[in-house]
Amino acid sequence: MEKFSYRCGAVTLQFGVSEEGCPCLLYAGTYPAARREEEALGRYAAEVQLSGENHGEHHFSKHYRSSETPSLRYAGHRVQAHADGEELIVTSRNSRITAESHYRFFRGAEGFRAYTVVVNSGNSPIILDYVSAFSYVGIDAPQAGNWQEDAFVWIPHNTWKAECSWQRYPVKDLGLFCCAPFSAKRIALTDTGTWSTKEYLPAGIFGQAGTGELLFWEIEGTLSWEWEISTVHSRLYLLAGGANLQESFWQKPLAPGENYRTPEVFVTFGGDLDELFARVTDYRRVSRTYDESAFGLAPVFNDYMNCLDTDPSTEKELPLIECAQRLGCKYYMIDAGWYTDGFWWDDTGEWRAAPTRFRGGLAFVLEEIRRRGMIPGLWVEIEVMSEALPFANALPDGWFFRRNGRRVRDNGRYLLDFSVPAVRAFADGVMDRLIGEYGAGYIKMDHNVNGGVGTESGFSPGEGLENHWHAFNRWIAGVMKRHPHVIFENCASGGCRMEYGLLRKYHLQSTSDQTHYAGYVSIAANCVTAVTPEQAGVWTYPVAEDDTEAVVFNMVNAILLHVYQSGRVDLLDERRFSLVQEGISVNQALSEVILKGHAFWPLGLARFDDPYSAFGIARGDEMYLCFWNKDNLSDAVVPLQKYGVRAVEQVYPSQIETNMRLEGDNLLIFPHRKFFARLFRLKK
Repeated sequence: MEKFSYRCGAVTLQFGVSEEGCPCLLYAGTYPAARREEEALGRYAAEVQLSGENHGEHHFSKHYRSSETPSLRYAGHRVQAHADGEELIVTSRNSRITAESHYRFFRGAEGFRAYTVVVNSGNSPIILDYVSAFSYVGIDAPQAGNWQEDAFVWIPHNTWKAECSWQRYPVKDLGLFCCAPFSAKRIALTDTGTWSTKEYLPAGIFGQAGTGELLFWEIEGTLSWEWEISTVHSRLYLLAGGANLQESFWQKPLAPGENYRTPEVFVTFGGDLDELFARVTDYRRVSRTYDESAFGLAPVFNDYMNCLDTDPSTEKELPLIECAQRLGCKYYMIDAGWYTDGFWWDDTGEWRAAPTRFRGGLAFVLEEIRRRGMIPGLWVEIEVMSEALPFANALPDGWFFRRNGRRVRDNGRYLLDFSVPAVRAFADGVMDRLIGEYGAGYIKMDHNVNGGVGTESGFSPGEGLENHWHAFNRWIAGVMKRHPHVIFENCASGGCRMEYGLLRKYHLQSTSDQTHYAGYVSIAANCVTAVTPEQAGVWTYPVAEDDTEAVVFNMVNAILLHVYQSGRVDLLDERRFSLVQEGISVNQALSEVILKGHAFWPLGLARFDDPYSAFGIARGDEMYLCFWNKDNLSDAVVPLQKYGVRAVEQVYPSQIETNMRLEGDNLLIFPHRKFFARLFRLKK
């Protein structure tokens, strides 16, 4: 069997060419010496299904061994240099298509971004039903043991107000057994619609006891996506990619000479979760399309959460603006409601200042923000219009998502189709008004409905959705290029669109709409699995009824991330207000650690119902640890042996003592009550 390898940093890719001539990915990882892969049978580097063609083997719902795959023949490979790394391209072809499997490596990151390009190299039109972005048969290691007994998958559950809830499952607990050479069962996650992370993050982790290595993958740059793990020839495989016919009503026609490029899948490896997500974070930082140093970790005040709740006015805003200045916030965000004198939900779409809501007009409030030395921000939901809005109903139907000739509606909203040039021109006018005329230096881009399978403006609804999304991404990139000084926040009912193809462009991610500080713990602790720490906007929103420990708890939620301040801070007494000030001050003092550090979890990733949790950020020997006590009155034990800690000191709050001590390699914390939180410095 012909073989070739490619190595970049710690990661090695090993390929073989089967007896039939098919290119096969034999191994991907950081321990090639521990794996011997001699058999290339069925280990295809790409899967391509053409409409109307035979899908081989007894596949049930599986995408493995699609119509073109067995007939693809190796046609060579090459390495392409980039300014920020290298790219390995493996080419194969048959009489109808040419398939290029791309593996893009970035300088400063361990891992690669995989995608597939399919070219219609025949003489007749074809229709794609499925194309894998990443295909890897043999993710298990026979040398390590029986995968049925010792393999496991981490699944990233994600939902409104409980984002980033990773759960670990043995594969057999998900119904996957070595019951035959192949299984009809698959472990599969999928998403369809305009909320790309409404149920799951587009990611996963695979591990097997005895290998010393975890495999991570994350699908980027798409709304609809799918990945699956199942078996073939008694081995486990992983397929990951974007939309397809089976899951998302997607088909893509290609005329001779035309090509299709899949979404991308980032793949990396690590010995444990700390190392794995450190590598994920490094990749995210080097692959961003903007310079984070231009914006830093500037605190944001937003008037929505547990505060004005979409009902702003001049009288309500002025005391909050004063408080935000005293707290040291750089940006002041006016959330939904600024554009209407009525109910915020029913008037979205035209994006002009409300006629009478603000005494002195919106311009007066924005000027007061600037006078206080802060930069004003405005909320917008640019992809939708309310069906109750006369302006929306006067527009052509062709502006909107349609199915069967009728506008798609979800929760009283129409969805704009950004593949339509007139829509993009309208949206450009909105942005130029908000930024140029109103002077907004911060834009919160929200999305609160689901457009479903897509729109009939494409060959298939799924292709229509994909065309919309590609056009939207090009549009927002153009807006950012025209307005490089403006911060753009990504929000979709909190974290319902938290995928990194979009987040390479956005400066900040709203991590949740969770309204209770204790419910935010697992989100705050785990959100850096989806975004970088400096991008993770975490709400802290003390209210007048909160005691001092509740205020501290609020601040600890965000203290190692990006502070997204809200709440009725204008109603706090001086002691509680000073705790908010101190929390923001500590966050700013640790900005270099947060901007350049990596997360760690001494207790593992947090679960929503854990009685206590711990999450930290480390940069070299600088280590800071958040600890939350939710529902525990027994001694809490945080194991620190792995980190070589010799001493622990409390950083925040500075004026409230905690009964704790370092005993051997464990940090012992003795609760004095439920619902308290602390920030510690760990000294080596």
